[in-house]
Amino acid sequence: MVGLDLTEMDDHIIEYLGILKDALPPKRIFFVHIARELELPNEITDKYPDLIAPLDENISDDIYFKVAHLFQDNDIDHEVIVQESAH
Repeated sequence: MVGLDLTEMDDHIIEYLGILKDALPPKRIFFVHIARELELPNEITDKYPDLIAPLDENISDDIYFKVAHLFQDNDIDHEVIVQESAH
């Protein structure tokens, strides 16, 4: 399980994971991001209903894009989980 927070530190974590996955090949990797809030304010969604996809989908797509190179030459299962914080 790899926690990502969408900061510059993610690049370092992903780079290190690239080394680890070759040395100790996992069967599956979960990339997890917990967001404080996944809802856009109503005033924005009312004014621009087709502006963007839901935030969780955008975050998930961004993470999948960042880690795609790790899985080009292997068959390691991976999944991205984006959840809203309970608090």
